[in-house]
Amino acid sequence: LPLSKWEKDIHSTISILNDPDFRDIFGPTSLAEVPVAGIIDGVPFQGRIDRLLVTPHTVTIVDYKTDRVFPTDAENIPEGYRKQLEGYATALKTIYPGHRFRKILLWTEGPKVQVIPE
Repeated sequence: LPLSKWEKDIHSTISILNDPDFRDIFGPTSLAEVPVAGIIDGVPFQGRIDRLLVTPHTVTIVDYKTDRVFPTDAENIPEGYRKQLEGYATALKTIYPGHRFRKILLWTEGPKVQVIPE
């Protein structure tokens, strides 16, 4: 029998949580639903980071996307998604100076991880 939408969603979630590539993102030192705010180029900015992982040298920002169709390569990621992640990174750079920032989209439909190139 074909899987229902609900069963497919559960299967996708379990595969994300069990994937070794996502282990640190969902590990005990990461944070979920992190509010962030700041002033960027004189304009107030606020948002909520889906997943945040901070290590001594790196800040990893993860945003979930549920689009059924997603770009196959990072160059075709919609500009709005890129700006959203860049806003998060810019707001956090004052808190974590000297850290390297990794910006990641996690497409839940794949599941697939895409790192936004610097």
